[in-house]
Formats: sequence, C-alpha cells, structure tokens
Amino acid sequence: MINNFLYNNNFNSFINYFVPIFTRIIGIIYIAPVFSEKIVSYKIKMFFSIILTFFLCSFLPRGYILHFSFIGVLVIFQEFVIGFFIGLTFKLIFVISSFCGDIIGTQMGLSFATFFDVNNRYFIPIVLRLINYCTYMVFFIFNMHLWVISVLVKSFYTIPIGSFILKNKFLNLVFFFSNVFIQGLKMFFPVILLLIILNLVFLFLNRILIPAFFFSLNFSLFLLFGMLFLYSFFPLFIINFKIAMQKILFFLLDII
Repeated sequence: MINNFLYNNNFNSFINYFVPIFTRIIGIIYIAPVFSEKIVSYKIKMFFSIILTFFLCSFLPRGYILHFSFIGVLVIFQEFVIGFFIGLTFKLIFVISSFCGDIIGTQMGLSFATFFDVNNRYFIPIVLRLINYCTYMVFFIFNMHLWVISVLVKSFYTIPIGSFILKNKFLNLVFFFSNVFIQGLKMFFPVILLLIILNLVFLFLNRILIPAFFFSLNFSLFLLFGMLFLYSFFPLFIINFKIAMQKILFFLLDII
C-alpha cells in the first residue's frame, strides 16, 4: 500500500502530505511520557516517527496541501503545537506523581538517598525513582501507550491538517489541567497526609520521652512507617492513576 502511494504520486505531493503528519508526531514524541525519554536515542525516535508517518499516510484523509511559503510554515508550526499539547496532557500526570514522590521522600527522611537520573541529568531521591518506575509499569500494563497513538490518529480526523484550531479547545484544555492536577494528588495524598500526622505525633512524643533516646529512633520509625504506607496504598495509586489517564483520554477524544 505504501509502495503504491510512493509510485503513484510525485515527490512534491508526497512531501506535502508527509511533512505535516510527521511534524504532529514529532510534537507528541517530544514531550509524551515514555516516548520522550532521553534514555531512548534520537535515532530510534526518528525511526519510529518515520515508520509511524508512513503507516498513517496509507489511510489518513488528504488534507491541506502544504506549500513552501509563510502560510506553510504556520501550518507546520500548528501541527507541532497540536502534537505538543496532546503529549503534554498525558505528561502532566507523570509530573504530578514525580512531585508527590519528591515530597514523600523528603518526609521519610530519604532526601539524601539519591540516584543519578539519566533523563533529567541530575540526582533524584530514591523514593521518586521508585514511584517513577511504578508509574511507567502501570502505564504499560494498561496499554496506555496505545491510548496516546489512538488519540493521535483521531486528531487527524477531527483537526485535519491545515484547519484552524478553535480557541475554546485550548481554553478547555487549560481548565482541564486543574482537574488532572487534583486527580494526580489523590494518588499519593493519603501517604503524604499520614506522614504529616506521623510528624505531629513524633513532635508530641519528643516532648514526653527522652529527647536523645527518641532522636535515635526517629529516622528508623519514619522509614518504617513510610514504606508501610507506600506498600498499603499502592493499590489505591494504581486505581487513581488509571482513572486519571482515562479522564485524560476521554477528554482528549471529546475535545479533538
């Protein structure tokens, strides 16, 4: 099918059809979770983008005919923005989980236990790294990487290449970010709340017991209770993470 497409059209027509689709895919891969990881080389990302573009070119409807002009540059920029906002919506829930993991690690007293993160190129707490791995694991278990691709394919039908983007769609997207942020906090809010309560309990115990004796047990108790809280609320994290990603999926399918 791709061979027929290549041989039945001239090179200019192929470029006019290929470049906008490729640009929207690049916009998603630039920021979308898993696809944007720096541990994956740029060659693999480009190869995946080109293969996916060839595949989409075989059945997507023909849209705007790209011309090498100022309007053509604006169309290419708009395609990148569309893909960027689709990937940003999925990325937001990962950023919130990392933020909560950083808070939990600090409350547990493990802010000094760090690992070098290849993606961000700086040291991150071990609890944040553990939560990131769990988040990616749940992301693949529920095939959410396929959700991103399905939203991408549908966007070419609802927002064809070269069509103007309605301002209300982006305003709805901005307002929706607040709901995603609240849903993301629900994933780890019980653990954060229990650690705060534990801090208050230890504060009162520090006034009652011998300070030197209690100070030696403070770190061990925080570490023990923190791990127990994480283990106990991990099923709740999976449920809330799936609900948050489903809300993002349904919202994107509705807005585009």
